[in-house]
Amino acid sequence: MRALVAAIASLVACGRAPAPPAPAQFNGGGQEGAQPSVPVQEGAQPSVPATAESSGAVSPCEGASLDLLAVIADRACRISEAEADRLRKLLEDPALTSLRVDADVRNDRLEQMSIVNTGSATATLPLLVHSHLDTFPVMAGSLTLEPAQPAWPADVSFETGRTLVKLVLPPGARAVAKVQLEFADLTVVSSDVSKCPPDAKCAPQKVVRGPLPPGTYTLRLRTPLYAIRQDLEARVPWQTKP
Repeated sequence: MRALVAAIASLVACGRAPAPPAPAQFNGGGQEGAQPSVPVQEGAQPSVPATAESSGAVSPCEGASLDLLAVIADRACRISEAEADRLRKLLEDPALTSLRVDADVRNDRLEQMSIVNTGSATATLPLLVHSHLDTFPVMAGSLTLEPAQPAWPADVSFETGRTLVKLVLPPGARAVAKVQLEFADLTVVSSDVSKCPPDAKCAPQKVVRGPLPPGTYTLRLRTPLYAIRQDLEARVPWQTKP
């Protein structure tokens, strides 16, 4: 978590487990560092057509049941740095924004993640996608693992750098992202900037450290929510055997 917190702050896990029910759903309990997990094309704009809210059409950023990846890909949901900062301050306070993050697991494979508004008021949430950060980070203790891979809409690409997005969830609403992560193949990774010239701004290079060592873990799975709140993650028990 320290690596994730430090990365966000600077910008503003083979084995088998006791098989969970299929599907099993895990949610946040108690309330970057690698290669980008978004398709990146230098200077490109998302190719999904924008929907103008001013036209009277239903906003693609708001609804009771949303495709989280489609919202992120839609240019109509882009927000400014100032707006993202304002929304982030609200999101960091659990008393102001009540959310739950769920992970749906089938046959030891993560298939989707969800953000659920558990509060009594509509929540406008900031999302951050960055070409140098994992969009769906995974941690096992202090170890950073290969991230879950999102199933982005076809022909979507993002500009290099930061993309800030708003997601609007009424009470009880849910935004779901299809992702994939094979728990039997969890891999430990780290970031290396040692080859970066002095005083140069270089993207961190992913270094694969090897399979997640044998042991019992609580995997911590996060989403692109622009916040460092520790409750905004799904927690999944996992045991890696020798």
